[in-house]
Amino acid sequence: MTTVDSPSDTRPDPLGVLVRDLQQLRLDAGAVSYGEIAQRIVARRMSEGASEAASRVARSTVYDAFQPGRRRLNPGLVREIVLALGLDAAQADEWHERCVLTRQPAPAPTVAPAAPAPDAHPDDATATPPAPLVPPQALRRALIAVLLVACLGLNLFGTTLVLRLEIPLFLDTIGTALAAFALGPWYGVAVGVATGLFGMVSSTPETVVFSAVSVVAALLWGYGLRRYARTPLRFLALAVTVAVACSVVAAPLNLALYGGASTNASSAFLPVTTSLGLIASVFTVNLGASLVDKVLTALLALVAARWLAPLQLTGPPPALLRTPGGRVSA
Repeated sequence: MTTVDSPSDTRPDPLGVLVRDLQQLRLDAGAVSYGEIAQRIVARRMSEGASEAASRVARSTVYDAFQPGRRRLNPGLVREIVLALGLDAAQADEWHERCVLTRQPAPAPTVAPAAPAPDAHPDDATATPPAPLVPPQALRRALIAVLLVACLGLNLFGTTLVLRLEIPLFLDTIGTALAAFALGPWYGVAVGVATGLFGMVSSTPETVVFSAVSVVAALLWGYGLRRYARTPLRFLALAVTVAVACSVVAAPLNLALYGGASTNASSAFLPVTTSLGLIASVFTVNLGASLVDKVLTALLALVAARWLAPLQLTGPPPALLRTPGGRVSA
């Protein structure tokens, strides 16, 4: 009697085909070494805000993904590998979906319950963390717009509060800092410039030039939090750096527009420092107020940004916003 193979005996293994295609993609990309692929994945993760520890991926993890005979393969790792090999995000999503489909059980020939899925490969558990729940794209855009308007309102409210109560601070960049922390440096720049434009309408036209101070602060806060300030101590150093940089920009503008005596209450301290000379006196007074102002501003903005971090409105949050050990509170 001739034995006829069942269809399941001849059906190609989807995971095996995917691995072969992955091997071919690596060869087409120039036979990139497994170590180089791992390094590219680490660099991409860190550029998206992940900490150095969370970005690590072993060369052996990448190597195993290219080996035939695997029972399962992490879709997230596959996506990162094909991105490292030069494919764009849309193509990487297709590979991810394809890998997900290989993990679904084949149709059962009988009504017997399917066996439970095997445990994940040890490398799979550490290669890529599960994707967080984030709002849909349209909702995220709406939330970003609302947040930017709220940040602008914070800046204007702080400015009004300082003028009404004659506080020797500025409090006009809290919203700028929040946008830079929660969304990114250029969102902070947008809030800072918008604040200057509103100030030009509500007070005097020349105040718009002080937008340059907000631009400097936004860029330092946004990039500094993502590339440098991964601990509370570094965050404090970043706030001090922002204060010094803002004074370097603001003091000459103050001298040019107001001769050193601005409408801010901190100008009352100028007579105390007149022995230093006009330029040094203006800078010293501005720096003193700016140090207190920018540290307080940064702490308040960080608390708010940590509350918004789970939404991941523009991508993975910086390390200090999501690391449990990195809490900084006002």
